[in-house]
Amino acid sequence: MDSPEHLMEGCANIELPLATAGENVVLAHSGWGDGVFPVLCTVDADGRLLAVHIDLLVVE
Repeated sequence: MDSPEHLMEGCANIELPLATAGENVVLAHSGWGDGVFPVLCTVDADGRLLAVHIDLLVVE
């Protein structure tokens, strides 16, 4: 994630090796590793994943 070739320092948007439709994983630093953060997902009517939200608890 700290490579200067990524999108920005501390972040990485990496296409998965076997991706056929641009599937990717996004990585980012979230602090000092001393907390737990809520993770929520949104799915469609068939149960397919549409979105993931990781709440870093910045706003109370």
